[in-house]
Amino acid sequence: VSPLARNIALSFGVDLTRVTGSGEGGRILKRDIEAHLGHQITDEEIEERSVVIEIERPAKPAPLLATAETAEAEPAAGAPRLCEQLSSVRQTMAQRMVESKTNIPHSYMTAKLLVDALAKMKSSLKPLPQYEGLTYNQLLIKAVALALRAVPRMNSAYDQGALRQCPEINIGIVTAVSDGMLIPVLKQADRLSLADLVIEAKGLVQRARAGRSKPEDLQGGTFSICNMGMFPVENFNAIITPGQGAVLAIGSVSEEPVADNGQVRIGQI
Repeated sequence: VSPLARNIALSFGVDLTRVTGSGEGGRILKRDIEAHLGHQITDEEIEERSVVIEIERPAKPAPLLATAETAEAEPAAGAPRLCEQLSSVRQTMAQRMVESKTNIPHSYMTAKLLVDALAKMKSSLKPLPQYEGLTYNQLLIKAVALALRAVPRMNSAYDQGALRQCPEINIGIVTAVSDGMLIPVLKQADRLSLADLVIEAKGLVQRARAGRSKPEDLQGGTFSICNMGMFPVENFNAIITPGQGAVLAIGSVSEEPVADNGQVRIGQI
């Protein structure tokens, strides 16, 4: 069952054992759920029916400013202190970052990639209806998933004296949200067709940004991708998610001179 089909079945109360899959090897896809229900399902219906997580947002306390009663206790030249209570999302994010940097040794490597072929693929596929909204990030998720299938030891994590290799390739998509950062997880990314991957990755990110992530959206990641290509960032050091073995940091695509068979040309780097 594709993750999208599973989510729809859960939201619409469909018994998957009664659905016939039309995908490769009998895989159940979104269209099979629609055939079972007898109508097409819109994104609005999925969003309306989806089980949501209520992200705790504590009431914003008043800043702890110096008052007339406490003014004498404050140093004359000292500025009044401000204290902001963090939401549960940001508290969790802070705890996970400390856990990551404390317990996971980080070794950083940077490489420049020529992505002319990737840019050409993106421009040729994006006009097709099944690839509507295609991004570099989605193409790179698929590329990383296939690379992890080819080199499964990279899909591993250290666990109490052992190297735990994960049987599934589940890619975490680091996503900025209004309250900090979430990492929705694209399950079995290597087995998804590119068209399915585009749809499901888009849905995961949209739910995360809307504060409507489901519990299963945020669990089970084995490797993460952090993409800052939308900003003028050449490279940066991402932080490994606890329980995973590695993270890929992606910078922006820019035009640079490239040496090609003794000639200099402009390439996408």
